[in-house]
Amino acid sequence: NLKFIFWLNFYGPELVKKIGRKKFDSVPYGTAEQLDDGGMLMRRGNHPNDNTEYKRTDAIRSHLFGKGALSKIFRK
Repeated sequence: NLKFIFWLNFYGPELVKKIGRKKFDSVPYGTAEQLDDGGMLMRRGNHPNDNTEYKRTDAIRSHLFGKGALSKIFRK
């Protein structure tokens, strides 16, 4: 379930393929790093205890998943 964006997030290769690598490369806040297995490691900001970074969560979620995108990604 991807309701939350944490300070540090791992997305497996299959999910990266469904979402699209370009979305991760252009995430509006934080950084995303491609892993050897095709997955992505995304960090929301500089420090996990920085409370101002929680404001970025909605922007990142919207950028990666868009409205209703989660149900499309996980539909069988």
